[in-house]
Amino acid sequence: MGHDYGSIAYYDRAATKLELFAEKYPLDKRTATALNDAVFYRKGLGQYDKAIEDTNAFIERTKDQSGGIQKAAAAFFSLITVYEQRKNDNDVIRHLRDYLKRFGKFGGLDRRIIARYKLGEILWRKSCKIKGVDGACIKVVRSRAIAKRSKKKKRKILPRQCGAASKNKLEMVNRDASIAKQARKEFRKGIALWNKGKAASKIPGASKQEKELRKAAAQYAVAASEFYITESEYEKFLSIPFPGKLDFNPRKPKKTKRSLKRFKTWKKNKDKQAGKTQKMYASLRKFQGGGEHWIIAGAARSGQLWQNYADVLFTAEIPKFLRRGRFAQDKIDAYCDKMVEVAEPLENQSINAFSFCLNESTKRKWFNSWSVLCENELGRIRPLDYPSTAELHGEPTLTGIVLDKQSILFPFDKKERQ
Repeated sequence: MGHDYGSIAYYDRAATKLELFAEKYPLDKRTATALNDAVFYRKGLGQYDKAIEDTNAFIERTKDQSGGIQKAAAAFFSLITVYEQRKNDNDVIRHLRDYLKRFGKFGGLDRRIIARYKLGEILWRKSCKIKGVDGACIKVVRSRAIAKRSKKKKRKILPRQCGAASKNKLEMVNRDASIAKQARKEFRKGIALWNKGKAASKIPGASKQEKELRKAAAQYAVAASEFYITESEYEKFLSIPFPGKLDFNPRKPKKTKRSLKRFKTWKKNKDKQAGKTQKMYASLRKFQGGGEHWIIAGAARSGQLWQNYADVLFTAEIPKFLRRGRFAQDKIDAYCDKMVEVAEPLENQSINAFSFCLNESTKRKWFNSWSVLCENELGRIRPLDYPSTAELHGEPTLTGIVLDKQSILFPFDKKERQ
């Protein structure tokens, strides 16, 4: 009856009958399959409490049988999706740790890697007190950049930054250092497990096809772990403070010399961290056959890295003392000339990185939110060279609308329907 109800899409009744079968006939060889099917239906219906209850019953039913511990491990691991659907991070963390403790050594190396990655991802997200931007713990603020005339005083208001208002100005938000450290620890544990040997060879009792699928999932988790570890370096790069009160006025050579020295020191530190971070993102390209999502993400992040580097220069506030006095415009021009001189090559590097991101996405036939980000940023930075794509559709004029109605079919008697 349970299978019959399931075949005509009465999933709630199907699950109920299968659960009743397992309760009445606990020693029948079909009981484990019945519970497994009941869990499948309960998950699909969003009845998560019943899914958890049935899964625990399945585990108790199979764990002591020959080869049952692997099935029990798989069932317990599958509950991760149930807890994730509930959107309670603490429950997911508790379940993942419980899985590693109870079934980690029985469920396969790949699942241990995935569990470590999921733990790290949740902790990394929790370490940031705000929603962030594209996963980074930052806020984006806008500054007025274009000079305007005041209606009241009829005088020119000098710009506060050298770049256009469309340039991003980022504000870092400090993560909880303790939680972020725990997250990186979980990521590194998963990577270490992967480096011990081939994940597919550590999957007991799986077919060749299943091994390949599970290996790809493990590779996805490892690539993600390396991406998030690199995110720490990316945020270090963003945290390097821009030196204030720079003065490149040619009329004041001593101040210009001191300003150049401070500016070069800042740029040296920025270049060093940018190079290190860029190299780490590029290393994600080694993950073929499971890590494509993160290969594209790393390419996109590289574009953002150079873009943010350039935007720091474009959006750096022009010091107040340069915006005052008789020669204010000359002092601002000298300051902005220096900023633009350094920023434009960096912006070109970001364009190259975003272009590489799109090319990789096309070549691998892999499109995700990161490839969309690359396309959007190219359109924002250079709208004439990279116009946003949009497809226009005409309204159909040679077709009519046909409405039909089908009554619900009840193949049961009146009592059953009630």
